[in-house]
Amino acid sequence: MGVTTCRDCKKEVSTAAEKCPHCGAAKPARSKKPMSSGMGCLIFMGLFAVLFVMMIRGSREKAGSPNLRPSTTTTGSPTSEAATAITLVRRAVRTGIGIDPLRIGRLQDGYAILTDGDAAFWLSNGTVYAANGTAKTWAPGTEWAPAGVDFSAVQSATK
Repeated sequence: MGVTTCRDCKKEVSTAAEKCPHCGAAKPARSKKPMSSGMGCLIFMGLFAVLFVMMIRGSREKAGSPNLRPSTTTTGSPTSEAATAITLVRRAVRTGIGIDPLRIGRLQDGYAILTDGDAAFWLSNGTVYAANGTAKTWAPGTEWAPAGVDFSAVQSATK
């Protein structure tokens, strides 16, 4: 039998001792093992894999994946205001509903946005409004657009 130090009081104790004769610690020869290097490698590889996937997804979004591509105004040129309007509408719409392609145009003091599925939205001062029932179904948290902003007005503004 060998001799080692107690893990609690650090005094000499037999490796076969069930209890430290000095401090009474149970199984004093059993060390509090630090994490093995194999486990550390696994954790590192897992974190690396997660970061790699996040990097890939981020580069696809920047490259213009179909669901995040900024749409264009009726004149065909992308604008930062129009892109912001599109982004806000996409955030309001429930997950899993594809709203591309979009048509966008100016309407009153905001933007009219018409989806391929005939959902009509109006965005004013950073707030998304539903201009018809389809839009309200797709984005149930939105308020109704004010009088004068309805499907036909959105459709006219996005031609």
